Amino acid sequence: ISSQGRSPGPKMAPARALGLVVAGALFLLGLFHLSRSGDGDAADQLESDVTAEQGRPPADAVAQLAGERAGEAPRLAPTPEQLRFVPVPRPKECPRSLPHPYSAKLPLRFPPPANGTTLAPNIVHFVFGYKGDNPPFSFLNYVAVVSALAVQRPEKVMIHCGKEPAGFFWDLVRPHITVVRGRPVDGIFGNKITNYAHKADIVRLEALLVYGGIYLDVDVVTLRPFDDIMHMEAAMGYEGEGGRVGLCNAVIVSVPNGCFLREWYDSYRNFSSASWNYHSVQLPKRLAEQLRGSIESLDYRTFHWPLWDDSGMALMLDSYAYDYKRNKAVHMWNHGIMRSKYKHFGMPWCFECHST
Repeated sequence: ISSQGRSPGPKMAPARALGLVVAGALFLLGLFHLSRSGDGDAADQLESDVTAEQGRPPADAVAQLAGERAGEAPRLAPTPEQLRFVPVPRPKECPRSLPHPYSAKLPLRFPPPANGTTLAPNIVHFVFGYKGDNPPFSFLNYVAVVSALAVQRPEKVMIHCGKEPAGFFWDLVRPHITVVRGRPVDGIFGNKITNYAHKADIVRLEALLVYGGIYLDVDVVTLRPFDDIMHMEAAMGYEGEGGRVGLCNAVIVSVPNGCFLREWYDSYRNFSSASWNYHSVQLPKRLAEQLRGSIESLDYRTFHWPLWDDSGMALMLDSYAYDYKRNKAVHMWNHGIMRSKYKHFGMPWCFECHST
């Protein structure tokens, strides 16, 4: 992506942290025109493979599915670690908006789908567009989608849209994904649903029950392939050291109609909106302790570290101290960014603020 008439920013310091430095350097400077020798045909096929799936809501299909609980499997115990961060200086003023006019080299090119047979299908799901009309598709949302395409190399990326977004970054990814017209979510098992986040919680479970695969929030950047956890019936990562917050539903791996997801979905018979994260974070941890063998609870650094608090935001966006060696993905906690001093994070920030 380039900006016409834009003068180059200050030279960035050498990259040391693997995670967001890789995201910044690879995705911003190279991924827009990533290509491999002999992959042109595959990229052209990806570009033309655009569908809009419609029909019965996933919930109807869920009711017709049946499956057996998998046998016992070993669980991964977390190893809590206190991490220090060292703030580094940054420019006094970082850009606050996308420069205009801007452009991109098209078509975007991605590696072909990865080969191999796994228990969970290599399909990536996102949910978007349940928060009001004309939802904006941001630079961070764009990086989340293209990192999944480039790193995980899925057979398909499905974005389940309450309302389909528009704009520059959406136009870039639209040819490479499958848009699923998401059903309206007004309630579940007779319980009224009004909050957009709770609606998205339900849609992701229904998508995984029907299709299986990997669910990612649209603020999760994929750093390494999920190959070694795709053979599990279900897998989620702890939120907070030792899982002190729970199991976060921003990243879920599951087989179609998995035992753990069926139990989780059925728990919405007792849904209450009084607790913001009970059904999405706290309850999955309790269910995992009850249904041992049906899900792997992964180390908190696998997906959800640094955390969403002030120290986590500084560690992620203002420091070289954390190396992301244990991360398969990094949950960037968009809500944490928006309430922090880094709320102007975006594409210009990544070019101008060297610690990113």
